[in-house]
Amino acid sequence: AAAAAPAAPPPSALAAFFAEIDAGPLVLPATDAEADGDGTGASGDPYDPSTYSGKAVPVGGGEVLDVPIPVTAADSVVTYEVTTGKYDVGFGVYAERMEEEMVVKETSRVGSHKEAVTGKFLVQSVPCMLVFAFDNSYSWMREKQVTYTITVTPPAEEHHKTERRRRAEAALAAVETDLAELGAVATDARQRRDLLDAEIRALQAKVEQGLAELETAAGEEEAAEGKIVAGSAKKEGLETRLAGGVQ
Repeated sequence: AAAAAPAAPPPSALAAFFAEIDAGPLVLPATDAEADGDGTGASGDPYDPSTYSGKAVPVGGGEVLDVPIPVTAADSVVTYEVTTGKYDVGFGVYAERMEEEMVVKETSRVGSHKEAVTGKFLVQSVPCMLVFAFDNSYSWMREKQVTYTITVTPPAEEHHKTERRRRAEAALAAVETDLAELGAVATDARQRRDLLDAEIRALQAKVEQGLAELETAAGEEEAAEGKIVAGSAKKEGLETRLAGGVQ
């Protein structure tokens, strides 16, 4: 029997495959938390740096201020500068992605009231939400005032084009390898199917021949049994006659 035509992949699977290849920076609207102080948020151009800032933002005694910053472009460079008024503050940076949290900078008390705390790091796994935490939970009496500037600089547009091409070329090579391997599997399966089909046809022919021979044998058996009945009757009659003194 002929094999059924292979089914095409569902549109959603193809869309997800090409979305991963074509991925680029996204523009996300700033949230209320991102606009604390005088935050400027994103510019609207996914290839331009986005700066988030707050000036003298109060952090009450026993409280923690979290400033979430979205990053949607892989290989974005994040820089920050943090200062406080008269007192120190706990400061840390965390990255949240796919319900997982990674520590970028462990929260610790920093002397940001003496000199600016600065840092720079690269974000490769996106999309993710960076959380800049200002921790004043250890001080129940004093409010702290935090001034921060956080800049997210995505790579240039040409970098994204190069990355998309690299992903497409790598995916093409992987697909071609898969197709070659699957072609070999399909050829082997086709040969085995043809062999089994031939064996089944031969068995079917043999069964049909056997059925015909069985029918013939049954007919011969029936005819022989009929002759046996007739011969037995003749034998019985002859024996009776001979026993009765037939000359």
